[in-house]
Amino acid sequence: MTVSAQGWRVGISIGSASTVAMLRAPGMRPRPILAGGSPRMPSSADPVYPGHRDPLWAGSMLPQHLARIAHEVHRAAGAEPVETTVGCPPEWENSRRSALAEAVTRAGLGGVEVAGEVTAAAACLTSMDGAAVPPGGLLLVFDAGASSCDAGLLRRTADGFETVAFETVDGSGGIQLDTGLVEFLGARIAAGDKTLWHRLMDPLTPVDRAARLLLWEEVRALKHRLSTEPEATLSVPLADTGLTVTREEFEALARPVFDRALRVTREVLGPAAVSAVFLAGGSSRIPLLGRLLTELTGREPITVKDPDLVVAEGCALLERRQAPLIDDDVQFTVYRPLRLPPGRWESMLVFAHKPGPAGEVHERAERSFAGENPSPRTVDSRRPPAPGARLRVVPELPGVECHPPEHVLDRHEPVQELAFRLRVAPTAPEVVRGFVRVWCGPVVIGEVSLALPVTLGDVPVERRPEPIRRYRKIFPSYSGRDRAVAEDFAVAARALGDQYLQDVVTLRSGEQWSPRLLELIEEADIFQLFWSNNSMISDYCRAEWEYALGLGRPSFVRSFYWEDPLPEAPHLGLPPAELRRLHFARVPVAVAAPDPPRAAAAEPAASAPGAPTWSPPPPAAPRSPAPAPDPAPAACLRVVRADGETTTYGLPRQRATIIGTAVNADLRLTDLYASRRHAEITPVRGRFLVDDLGSTNGTTLNGRRVRGREPLRPGDVIGVGKTRLEFSEPADVPATPPAAAPPPAAPANRASAGLVTTGAALAVAGVGWWLLSPYAGTVVGLIALVVGLILVAAGLRRH
Repeated sequence: MTVSAQGWRVGISIGSASTVAMLRAPGMRPRPILAGGSPRMPSSADPVYPGHRDPLWAGSMLPQHLARIAHEVHRAAGAEPVETTVGCPPEWENSRRSALAEAVTRAGLGGVEVAGEVTAAAACLTSMDGAAVPPGGLLLVFDAGASSCDAGLLRRTADGFETVAFETVDGSGGIQLDTGLVEFLGARIAAGDKTLWHRLMDPLTPVDRAARLLLWEEVRALKHRLSTEPEATLSVPLADTGLTVTREEFEALARPVFDRALRVTREVLGPAAVSAVFLAGGSSRIPLLGRLLTELTGREPITVKDPDLVVAEGCALLERRQAPLIDDDVQFTVYRPLRLPPGRWESMLVFAHKPGPAGEVHERAERSFAGENPSPRTVDSRRPPAPGARLRVVPELPGVECHPPEHVLDRHEPVQELAFRLRVAPTAPEVVRGFVRVWCGPVVIGEVSLALPVTLGDVPVERRPEPIRRYRKIFPSYSGRDRAVAEDFAVAARALGDQYLQDVVTLRSGEQWSPRLLELIEEADIFQLFWSNNSMISDYCRAEWEYALGLGRPSFVRSFYWEDPLPEAPHLGLPPAELRRLHFARVPVAVAAPDPPRAAAAEPAASAPGAPTWSPPPPAAPRSPAPAPDPAPAACLRVVRADGETTTYGLPRQRATIIGTAVNADLRLTDLYASRRHAEITPVRGRFLVDDLGSTNGTTLNGRRVRGREPLRPGDVIGVGKTRLEFSEPADVPATPPAAAPPPAAPANRASAGLVTTGAALAVAGVGWWLLSPYAGTVVGLIALVVGLILVAAGLRRH
């Protein structure tokens, strides 16, 4: 699952013990909303038995928590709209869900939707590992909460997960374990001092009541320590003693509680085999529960660092379901001219319609070509498009001017007519060859090839309908490093509601490349290769297009690119010869339609009504070839680990570098404080930019937190967890000009000696005139002295 780049989302999990909220900014991972420095807000005012109260009952602290969450959300998002998803048990009826949604709305949060907790947990899992559960596979979510254990069996579908079975086992959660520990410790305390135990269990004074609360807090802390340590010690309030409990003793108390929950889980599973088991909830930290689930399912459960946040994070990641952008039975028909007279506007119509109204389509085409007023259903492509994925019809005819350059389809109309005006230059080739394509984001969902002969003279133009082939199973091959393109594919897959395309996108979003992708290539109607600086050096993309070409299907592989110019690496043989034989088409970008063409004053009679005459563009002035851009400077990172060990990593010039602990990270770290995909360094026009990828602990640049893409300079220090990455670039060394040949030494020495001799003579004469002559001779003597000294200095310098 990819993280959507649009809109603010807040996910709220209301548990028996605590309420947790996670806020997701556009394009970022969800972050917890803190209250008093902690993401956990107590769901009840009773600190001893918090699980016995329903969050919707009177006395619940839910309204105060929701008001605090709403305040933090509006402070972060400002005036931007925020969608809210709240988790609840799947068995809740609609009346309780409506009451919960109303309570959240009253707190000031908008766009409220209530989702099942196990579905939210599954969304959290797929965001971490998209390949954990294959399409059609089963996932067991075991939520070990405070008051109960929930077991949910879900099947992965094209648009998420559907619940197959669900059961709740009350009285089997963390509170039951706390109670068992208190009774176990109470027997040992009472054996030594019955009065002390009576004061702790039935307090009468404020001191005793405070000691009772402290005892339960110590018991909960003891339970958490026993999850990681073989034994732990508890300090008994009101007594200067400590009691030690081993993990074996605690597991003996917990096993009957978990056995009861696992008996119900076995009934939920039945004979089904699950693809993965996901553990959530505070009690999932107990190792015994993981071992019991492994024995039951044969699969080791997947756990996370902070299981209390799983449901809230999943709620923030859940995508809202939407109706498909286009129905499965929609057809496209193009009425195109059989020939194009040069310099004259001709009409071309594209219809989107259901199979039924074919007669209406033909009648509307006849009326339009007969010169009647255009249909009021014709779309004006200059109107602002709807947000998100949209369908666009784009004529791609080289050498032909198209007005407008594209149309946006309105899916709400049963029959939609899109009108284009075509005009070809007199110097066009004899036959114009191209396509009319239907795009959904970066995906081509339909196309038809056109061959339009250019006919000289004023001849009538006939038109005929041709169906646009619509592709049902589209396999897009792209690099996961092209994050923007990957996000566009995810949006297009959800908008189209195409299960095949969503399966491909889901498999590609995983950390590991799946061989199942090769099987999907065989099932595809068309293979679309998206060529980029990242995909051309990707081993996975190469395996995919080589496999597609090896199938030997005619017109099966389509090649597209969006980077200017077409990415090439001749020294690596990229693109290879087998791909160069294909036509690389550029992915069109959305453009605003120009103003409608106006008729010229002197228009030939042969022109179409209302169409201007064609005028060739003025010849462009010859330009000198632009100098080749300087290559991106080679750069490297000096990796300094926490233990002082250093290594050097060279940054590539043609693709981004992913830094993290994941097995497929380019620069893989062993830092416990680093995330799987922590940071990214991208080369852009000779510079390197660093960006944080939504890591847990953030990325720093020279001690300052990175908030977006920031340029790197030699000497900058990047902080990833406890690892330091020192960025450096080799200094540009200017070319040293060749040394000039030294002049002959003898003439220079003779000239220098002459200057020194002449200057010395003038200086001596000047001194004599200055001392022995009257006033006029004194002035002349001083001048001679100065000139002589200057000549002596010049001669010595030349020497």
